[in-house]
Amino acid sequence: VDGSEVYLAGLGSPLLTVADANTHQVSRTIGPFSGSVRPFTVNGDRSLIFANINDLLGFEIGDLKTGKKLHRVEITDVPRGAPLRHGCPSHGIGMTPDEKQIWVSDGFNSTVHMFDATVMPPTLTDSVSLRGQPGWVTFSIDGTMGWPSTGQAIDTKSHQIIAALTDETGRAVESEKLLEVDFQDGNVVSVGDQFGRALADDVHAEHLVVLLLGHNLHETVGLARHAGARQGPEREAADAHVVAGGLRLRLGEAHAADLRLGVGAAGHVVVVDRLDLVTGD
Repeated sequence: VDGSEVYLAGLGSPLLTVADANTHQVSRTIGPFSGSVRPFTVNGDRSLIFANINDLLGFEIGDLKTGKKLHRVEITDVPRGAPLRHGCPSHGIGMTPDEKQIWVSDGFNSTVHMFDATVMPPTLTDSVSLRGQPGWVTFSIDGTMGWPSTGQAIDTKSHQIIAALTDETGRAVESEKLLEVDFQDGNVVSVGDQFGRALADDVHAEHLVVLLLGHNLHETVGLARHAGARQGPEREAADAHVVAGGLRLRLGEAHAADLRLGVGAAGHVVVVDRLDLVTGD
């Protein structure tokens, strides 16, 4: 969370490995969990990890200080079946910025489930049906919206769907990779994605680059070349689909080689990588 530690999970291990970001040495392991660790989220004081686990519709909780598994939270009383992607009932979990809620993906049922994280173990409070199977969950920096990978925006208080990404023909646009960049007076003031939030100390509108790690931990995504992207030490830039302002996505305007990005006024940029186009019914 503060950049001092790296959290590593592998598809073949029930352990979460914690490494020192400066020495690159393993400091400890968390678990074992009941199966291989999949997507996970960590709270702000780095005391707890909430992790999706293979074959579990729900999540398990580990203590990042003691290394022990604390709780197993399973979603019951819903149909079970194989999801379309990732081979895991719940692939996607996120904690709201105020740390009051945990949102969990339910692929087979095309649903995101909301849990009260102010109690331990968290308790299920709500479920929202989506237009497709979610594979990831991202929150806006200000905590007002949650973005499942189905391309829909959900109000974090009311749990109502308030917007949905579409292309110029009205087709649904989905992506597990989403980046929010907030500008004020032509300067980048905050950056956030599905992996957390980055401060703007080392980011400038003219030299913006964002690193998104894929499932194989080697994929990177940067802002488009013509947006003035520049990579820092040990980072590699790559093409991305960039959408400036608003919630509506125009695919014809999103090619990295052609895009010109203006940052003269306060606003937002959404970067969507690996678009999945859903053709409707």
